Amino acid sequence: MNDLSVLILTYNSSLYIEECFKSLLQELPGLKTEIIFIENNSSDNTLSLIETIASSPIPENIEIKLIKNEQNNGYARGNNQGLEIASGKQILLLNPDAVMQPNSLKYLMKVLEEDLRIGMAAPQFLYPNGQIQPSCRRFPNYWSVIYEALGLTTLFPKSRSINGWKMGDFDHTYRRNVDQPMTACVLLKRKVIDEVGVLDEQFVMFFNDVDWCKRIVQKGWKIEFTPDAKVIHVLGGSVKQMRSRMILQSHIGFYLYFEKHFRKPIHRPINQLMGLILFLSALPRILLQNILSVLRFR
Repeated sequence: MNDLSVLILTYNSSLYIEECFKSLLQELPGLKTEIIFIENNSSDNTLSLIETIASSPIPENIEIKLIKNEQNNGYARGNNQGLEIASGKQILLLNPDAVMQPNSLKYLMKVLEEDLRIGMAAPQFLYPNGQIQPSCRRFPNYWSVIYEALGLTTLFPKSRSINGWKMGDFDHTYRRNVDQPMTACVLLKRKVIDEVGVLDEQFVMFFNDVDWCKRIVQKGWKIEFTPDAKVIHVLGGSVKQMRSRMILQSHIGFYLYFEKHFRKPIHRPINQLMGLILFLSALPRILLQNILSVLRFR
């Protein structure tokens, strides 16, 4: 069995993949590691770059595997393909637009080893300019949708009561237990996946991570955020290429999350109302995005 399995899901990631891979290599000395690339049918030269990486000399402790999809299977299915063949005692999910900073993997592993009930460890994310990138959230509720739709989270970004879902009250500078970190870079124990299962593929692109973390916490595992581990992240590097579609997918994912986790009879009409609010609030976001796209290319 490998010490570590690293899953890197790519889609039109040619701008980022080489730097991501180089940053990962510096973290792996002494670890028997398999790196699994899942290539989601990119239209750029991502696949050829990965094939070049795979054919290049690499340390003996590292094995590279490549899954080539004939279509874009989405985030959940793509990562599940990697999880299905991963053999590591610990599993690292790593986005191709994430660059690991020195010793970040060591710190994440240290967190997992400190407590038997810590099942997932997440780093502090940084924008390319070095500023802290908010990356942790609480599990959402109905009020989260209402406050977002009314624009109150923009007016009161630091309020725990109004922007509690996005953790506007947390400055991401100290270690703490969290509900849901951004999964652009997270380290998990194999036992967690064996017990909780893989990503739910009904959440094609968004909220699969929220649902996954929800199930992990429900099983009694803890999720820990540590600023000792740092990762530079180009937020939404691939998503930006299909922005309007992604907005709609995120709102659909939000609704499906409520449908899955709020299942009492009393929740049914509220879920339907939330679905309507989410649909209506998606329309102006998509319209604004299309207007900005037109202005950008003039």
